Amino acid sequence: VDATTGIITTVAGRIRGFWGDGGPAADARFWSPEAICLDRAGNLYIADANNHRVRMVEGLAAPSPITVVAEEDLAPNPQHFALDQNYPNPFNTSTLIRVRVPLSPDPPVLRLAIYNLAGQRIRLLAEDPFNAGERQLAWDGRDGAGRETASGVYIYRLESKGLAVTRRMLLLR
Repeated sequence: VDATTGIITTVAGRIRGFWGDGGPAADARFWSPEAICLDRAGNLYIADANNHRVRMVEGLAAPSPITVVAEEDLAPNPQHFALDQNYPNPFNTSTLIRVRVPLSPDPPVLRLAIYNLAGQRIRLLAEDPFNAGERQLAWDGRDGAGRETASGVYIYRLESKGLAVTRRMLLLR
C-alpha cells in the first residue's frame, strides 16, 4: 500500500494485478497470510502463501495498527463443504487441491480421487476422516503406481455420504 495514495501492490509472485492491486488497500484480499517482514525503509511485506504472492505496504514511517478481517469462507471452521479449483491450473509437475470441511460431531470420511476422461480412477489422494477446517492435497501428476500420466484434462472428485463434487484440471507436460 502506497503510504500517500493507499494503493496496494504485489511485489513478487506468479502474476501481478491480484485482488485489489492498483486500488484501495481495503479491497485487497489475502487467502492465507503466513508471514510478515519489515525492512529498514519501513516497508511491510506480507507473504500470502496460498495465493503465491508477496504484498507490500510502502514506507510505514511509524508503527501503525494492522486490522485483519476474515470473511466467512476464510474462517477456520467453514459452514459448508467446498472443493476449490486446483492451483495452479493448468499445471506441469504438481498442483494443490483445497478442501474445506464444516464442523460436525463425527468427522466425515471423505474420498478425493483423480479420474481420466474415460472415468477410470487414476489415483486416490485421500480416503480418511477430515476434521473441520481447510486441508490441501497435492497431486504430482502420477498414477497410483507412481507413473507419470499424460498431458490432458483430468477430473478430481470429492465424495462422502450424500456429497459429490467434481472439478476439472489440465495437466500440460
